[in-house]
Amino acid sequence: MPDWERASLARVVPPARPRKLAKVPFVELADGRLQGVVSSGSDIERVYVSSVASGTFEFSCGTNNNRPCGGARGSFCNQARAVITEAVVQYGAGRVARYLKADDPGDEDAAATRVVGMTGAGPP
Repeated sequence: MPDWERASLARVVPPARPRKLAKVPFVELADGRLQGVVSSGSDIERVYVSSVASGTFEFSCGTNNNRPCGGARGSFCNQARAVITEAVVQYGAGRVARYLKADDPGDEDAAATRVVGMTGAGPP
């Protein structure tokens, strides 16, 4: 087992670009999905938790008190779009595309375009 797996600290990859944390304070690629927390624009006490599954692009979104998002009607809601957008800022489009299995192994630019295009569409 490598030393880093036995350590109590996780290796941190530096962000592709710095990002503002006000709207989307947390985003990660973990457990086979892209997931993040999005602040509500109307209620300071409400946050949304959105996730997009790797490979299938199935998504879920709900509030911090387990109420479903009202904006997900057959396509990505605004919160899911915000999580995807911020993941691209933090990790880079190529890495997000590879993680979500939306990439074309031979064409990094096509993969990046596909992930950025996900914000304007729903799951396949």
